[in-house]
Amino acid sequence: MITKEQAITSLQKKLELIQVLGTVEDFNKWRQSTKMTLISIYGATNERVLELSRIEAYRDFGFGGTERVLEAKDEAQSFIGGLIEDCKDFGLLQKVDSKKDGVNVNVNQYNNQNQSTNVNVNLELFIEAIKDELKGGQVKELKAILDGDEEPEQKKKSFVEKIKSFGSDVASNILANVLTNPQVYEQVTGMF
Repeated sequence: MITKEQAITSLQKKLELIQVLGTVEDFNKWRQSTKMTLISIYGATNERVLELSRIEAYRDFGFGGTERVLEAKDEAQSFIGGLIEDCKDFGLLQKVDSKKDGVNVNVNQYNNQNQSTNVNVNLELFIEAIKDELKGGQVKELKAILDGDEEPEQKKKSFVEKIKSFGSDVASNILANVLTNPQVYEQVTGMF
């Protein structure tokens, strides 16, 4: 469980990072990383996560050209600052209810020395990381493979090939988003 102090520290780091964002791509990467942090603090269905998703930076080269990076940075800075103040004033009002929001995987491993390792990972983190890295059509293509009638090994092979076809950075970005999520990061670093 994340404490009030951990949440404040994590949000303050995200607030500091806003200052160095210069491009739409930088902002979108920051927003994805921050979204995963908010999911760890508040839960995936919390309004705060949805509110962050509504802050958009974009570039439109249509008539006159428009870039909305500075406005998005200002909105995000105000939003994260407000979350920090709320945490300081009221604490963490909502706890992550992973049993309600997602599927939990519990893995127990036993070796010859009778040691055990318990890993709890909310699969929703993986699903969000995949959806955030892929376009809608790409997600549908992956879903079609999973819904197909192929044998599990063939599905796995088709799935991997499809992800590779989306570009070399896609798989590594998904993995990086998952592993840098504070909820996963704390569990993984304790294992090494």
